[in-house]
Amino acid sequence: MLPSSAFKEMRGITYASATEFIGDALRDLTPGTERTYWRARVERLLQRPVIEGPAFLLLVDGVNQEPSFEWERFLQLLEGDAFKGRVRVVVTAQTHFLRERLHDLRRLSYSVKRFEIGPYDLSKGGEFDALLSLHGVDRGRLSAAVIELARIPRLFKLAIHQSSDAALYGEPTPGRLLWAHARDELGLKAKASLSESDWEEWLQSLANRYLQDIVAGKMLGVDEKGYSTKELGEMVRDPSGSADETARRLYEIVSGTWLEPIPGRSGRLRPTGNPPIFRGSQK
Repeated sequence: MLPSSAFKEMRGITYASATEFIGDALRDLTPGTERTYWRARVERLLQRPVIEGPAFLLLVDGVNQEPSFEWERFLQLLEGDAFKGRVRVVVTAQTHFLRERLHDLRRLSYSVKRFEIGPYDLSKGGEFDALLSLHGVDRGRLSAAVIELARIPRLFKLAIHQSSDAALYGEPTPGRLLWAHARDELGLKAKASLSESDWEEWLQSLANRYLQDIVAGKMLGVDEKGYSTKELGEMVRDPSGSADETARRLYEIVSGTWLEPIPGRSGRLRPTGNPPIFRGSQK
C-alpha cells in the first residue's frame, strides 16, 4: 500500500519513472537490498506473459490528499502495453474528489469498478447490531439521530467512545459527534489540513453568516442556506496561498458529514436536531 503523498517523488509520468518508483517502493519494504536490484526486478516482471496474470497490485490510499498530482495521466500510463495485464491498481478517494476532479475516471480506456463504503446495515441482528454487541453497547441507549451518524464507519468509534464515557463527555448527541469528528479526524490527525483552531474559525464564520441572516429577517430552514464549491474554497483558503492545501481543506469539509448535497450547490449544513454551539470572542 502506498500513501498518495509518496507520488510526489515521481519525476514525470513516463514508463521509466513509473518502473523506478515501483522499484524504490519495493526496496523500502526490504531494507538491505540495492535499489538497482529492485528496479531491474520490476523490469523483468513486466516482461512476463500477460497470460500468467498480474505481477503487481498497487493500492494507492487517499488520492484526494494530493490534488495536484496528475492521477488520470498516471492511470492512463498503466493502461499502456508495457503495464497492461501485469499491473492492477486500487485507489481510495473521497467521493467528491472522485466525482469532481477525476470525473469518476470515465476517461480511462477500461471500465473502472467502483466500491462505495456505505453505512452499516441497521436490520435487526445485522451488521450494526453485531458491532454494537462486540463493543458491549445496547442500541436502545442511542437516539435515532445518533444511530444515523454512528452507522457511518468513520463515526462509529466516536459514538461508542462517547457512550462508554458519558459521564465525561455527556450523552452522545449529533452535535457532539460531529464536533468530535471534526476535532479528531480533521484537527488532530497527522498531516491533517485543518487544525483545531482552523476548524473553530470556520465554524465561527458560519455562525456569523447565520447570525447576519437572522438579523436580516431570513428564516433559517425556509431560506435554504447552501454553499457553492467556490464559496467554501474562499472560506477555507490557505493563508500561505497553497492551492493544494486549500483543495485538501475543501474536500475534507465537502466529503465529511457536515454537509449534505443540494441541487446546484456543493451542500448545506446537515440538520442535527439541536443547534451546535459556536465559541467566539468579542473585540
